[in-house]
Amino acid sequence: MPALWITRPAEDMRAENWPEHEVTRYAEGQHALYEANRAPAWYLTAAGRKHADLSDAPYGNQLLALAGMTSAGKDEETHDVIRFATTDFFEHTLAGRTDTGVLEDAPWEDVEVTARP
Repeated sequence: MPALWITRPAEDMRAENWPEHEVTRYAEGQHALYEANRAPAWYLTAAGRKHADLSDAPYGNQLLALAGMTSAGKDEETHDVIRFATTDFFEHTLAGRTDTGVLEDAPWEDVEVTARP
């Protein structure tokens, strides 16, 4: 089954003081699933994000950034990354579009995509 992972580097987890065993289990576990997948797969890593940034929690709520729960100034860009990546994934895998858009050529400096189409 085609799959898309959207995550962040282990260094970002460490910066939030995640225990090392959790960093290892989370980061290495997700990447192992990507590697084991036999269908087309994409592994998108968005650097410089906090855990809550990858949810809809920070959208429109600047207080979370002030409290240190989200990355200040990254909310709009992070939502663009998630929105465009998931749209391109579904249009490619379900609608049969031949290119993969941002999953092929991510326009953000801090986003890396590994693909096995």
